[in-house]
Order: sequence, then structure tokens, then C-alpha cells
Amino acid sequence: MTTSASEDNEHPRPRSLDVGDWALDALASLEDGVLIVDTKGVLVYMNPAGLRLLGREREVEVPPPTVLRKFELYASDEKTLLRLDERPLSRALAGAIVTDVPAFARHDDGGGVHLTASASPLRDADGKVHGAVCLFRDVTARRTQEALIRKSERQKMAIVDNIPDMAWLKDRDGRFLAVNQRFAEAAGRQRPEELLGLTDLELWPHDLAASYRADDEEVMRTGIHKKIEEPLVDAKGQRHWIETWKARIVGDRGEVIGTTGIARNITERKLAEEALRETNDALATRVRERTVALAHAQENLVRKERLAVLGQLAGGVAHQIRNPLAAIMNATYVLRRHLLPDQHPNVEDAIRIIHDEVRHANVIITGLLDYARVRAPDRHPTSVIELLERVLSGDWIPESVKIERAIEKVPNLEIDSDQLHGAFFNLIRNAVEAMPSGGALRVEVRLIDHEVLIAFTDSGPGISPQVRTHLFEPLHSTKPMGIGLGLVTARTFIEAHGGHIACVDVPRGARFEIRLPLANEESA
Repeated sequence: MTTSASEDNEHPRPRSLDVGDWALDALASLEDGVLIVDTKGVLVYMNPAGLRLLGREREVEVPPPTVLRKFELYASDEKTLLRLDERPLSRALAGAIVTDVPAFARHDDGGGVHLTASASPLRDADGKVHGAVCLFRDVTARRTQEALIRKSERQKMAIVDNIPDMAWLKDRDGRFLAVNQRFAEAAGRQRPEELLGLTDLELWPHDLAASYRADDEEVMRTGIHKKIEEPLVDAKGQRHWIETWKARIVGDRGEVIGTTGIARNITERKLAEEALRETNDALATRVRERTVALAHAQENLVRKERLAVLGQLAGGVAHQIRNPLAAIMNATYVLRRHLLPDQHPNVEDAIRIIHDEVRHANVIITGLLDYARVRAPDRHPTSVIELLERVLSGDWIPESVKIERAIEKVPNLEIDSDQLHGAFFNLIRNAVEAMPSGGALRVEVRLIDHEVLIAFTDSGPGISPQVRTHLFEPLHSTKPMGIGLGLVTARTFIEAHGGHIACVDVPRGARFEIRLPLANEESA
């Protein structure tokens, strides 16, 4: 049987169905295709839109026994032919209601349209199926538009996924609406879709998530873009630094609908900045140390130059004074020899005073000469401990001063025993004189790294900070009869051996520490 569409838009009329002309006209005016079949699948009615969508605008051949085989439908991939039992009409004839099944109708010219087909069974008053109706809608344009949108979205996501930054979109409640691949990787997920609907609390440590949420709320409230540097702990537990830009998103009516953000990993930059700061700090420290060392070197140079001049002057003056003093001393011997006992007692007292003062002057001159004639050390392997014991064994130390020894075994040193004997003697004598009423003198010897430490600690009144700054200056003395050369000479001897001497602050008394190197190191 063949049904033709005439020029005056006649269309197949339904058979054995009571449908009024007004209903047929209404169906004929629809843009959607309408197809009605009986229980055997034989075409009962098809409107013009149906003919057009199925590629049969001019004529429709309906060979017996069914129309179902005439109009082949394909899946939306345009390649897979739908089986008869998969087609909407067949399912409707079986009693099912089918809605919006995607399909493709291929035309004889090679083209075709994409459809969505909905079908429903037609039942009589007893509920018995006596046919089926199918409504199919052309969705080709919509699919094309959707394809364009998907393509555009893929292109955008391709751009977003390939930037080296993390990007995201959140709603007002902080749920992720979209993220890029880099963000998903940082969160330990393979695909961005896995994060949709989640919040920061479900991805990051609580303290960081709370901070991120607070930033979002501030941006939504103020509308001011926010740029911050903040930490990020990734899925592997590694801590990174990110530079984040955040902004709020508003809808068509100006309402706030969420936030968006981009974060760049700046860990390498932060590490470089930290390394630069450490380098700058180290450089500044070295500059300070070099400046202090240079100042000390300059001070030492000036001091040595002054001491050298002073030494030359002292040596010359000492020689010039010693000869007259010798003559005065001889004269006192002559006067004493010619004075009778108990005669001229006042003269005898005067001679004794002259004698004592001349002897004291000789001591001063000897000190000046020792200071002026400092020579290079004549080094020999020597036991520092034995050298100290020689100084301590003399009967010149009063019994009221108790010697405490804390001496460890140390290697012999290549030293000038005469010079260091003099240095030790000066330090011990100063300590003893600082305790006229008695006290304790602690002598220590031990090995520290590559140096031998020799320390003298007394229980005297100590040394004030003001005096300590001038201790090693020549001719500076706090003792009534001192000339201020003992410590200067001791320092000169010790530095000639590559060592150092210092007055160390202690809670009680005074402490002097000498450090001598194990190797033979001349002082610079």
C-alpha cells in the first residue's frame, strides 16, 4: 500500500481511528513529527513534519506488513542500526512508555537528522493496546550547538589544564564547581571531575582549609581582589608555597554567586629568596667579622707600632738612667761603711731610703729593658705543666694563698721556656698580690681542640669592666708600685708563640686564660 503527499499538503489519514479533522489539522501544523501505527506496525498516520524529518517529504511507501522496517533508525553515533525491539514504536506496542530516546534518521540522499523520540501505547476503553503513537523532534541544531559548546569548553579547559597554575571555581558555600588538571593533581586526584561538589575541608589540612575559606568570605564580602602568599600541603604531605589570586563572581542581577581563583607554585622562588636571605645574612656576618677583625688588626698594628716606639725609648732611657743609679748605689755603700753605729741615725735612715728607692728603680728599669728587648722565641719541646710547677714551687707565694690544681695531661709544646716562664710568673704574681689577706688561686691546664688552655683564677676582688679595657695597655697599672708592663710583656710573649691571652668575666675574682696552639704558629 502506498500513501502520497499531494501538493495541497494532504497527508495520510488514520484508518480505524476516530480522529476529528481539527485534530488532524493540529497534528499537521506541528514542527515535531507524529507517527501512528496499529498493533501490527502498519502506518496509520504521519504528519508532514514526520515525512520531512524521515526524508520522505514527497511520498511515503508503506509496504505490508509493517512500517517499522521501512523507517530505519540509528543510534546517535549515526552508525549503529537500532534493532526493531529497541525502537520506540516497538517498545510502545509492547506497552512501554518511552521518552526522549536519542536516534538518527538517515535520508536517501546520504544526509539525515538527529532526533529524540518519545512513544506511548494507544489503549481502548478496556485498556487493550490497539496501536502506538511516536513523537520525534529534530535536535540536530541543538546537538550542533551543544557540540560547539563542548568544543569551546574543551578548548578552554585545554588552555586552563595546560597552564602551570592551579585554577578553580567555587559556589557561595565553598563547593568546587570546576577545577583544572593541575589543581586535581595537587589534591591527589586523577581527574578534575572527582573534586566537583567537595570543599576545602575535604581536601586540605583543617588549618589551611579554614584560612582558604576565610579568604573566600572576605573576597565575597568586599568585592576586592585578593593576592596572597600562603602554604599548601599536597596529597603527598609535602608543603609548598603558592601565590594566590582570588576574586568574587556575580550573577546577571549582580548577586554574588561564588569565587574563582588561580594559584601559582612559588616554592622554588621562596627557596631562592630564603637562600638569598641566608647568603645575605652570611655575607653581612662575614663583613661584620672582617670589619671587626680589620679593626682589631689595625688596633694591634697601632699598638705594636706604639709599643715598638715605646720600647726603643724605654731601652734608651733605661741605659741612660741605670749608670747614674749604679753610681748612687755605690755611694750608699761607701757612706754606710764610713758611718759609725749609733751615729747620725737620721743619715742612716736617709741612706736606707736611697738604697731601697734605687733598688726599686732598678726593678723598673729591668722591666723596661725586658719589654724593649723582646726577641723571637727560642723554641724547644717543653712540658707546660713542669714549667708551671717551677713557677709555683718558689717560696715567694705566701701560705695564705692556697693553690688549687686542675691539671690534665697535655702534649709537650715547642716553646721558649724563659719567655713563658716570665708570662706565667707575671700572671701568678698579679693574682697573689690581688689577695693580700689570702685566698685561693686555681690553676687549670687542659686540651681543647688543637689548643692547650692554661687558666689562672683568683678569689680576689676582681677587675671592673672599665679597668679590663685597659689591662694590656703599657704603663697602665692599678697597683701603687706597678709600672704597667707585666701584662703587656706577658701578652707579647704569648702572641709571639701564636697564642692568645684574655681576661674572662667570672662571678667572683679574676680569670686569665692563655691558649697556645699545638702546632708552631707564629702570630700574624
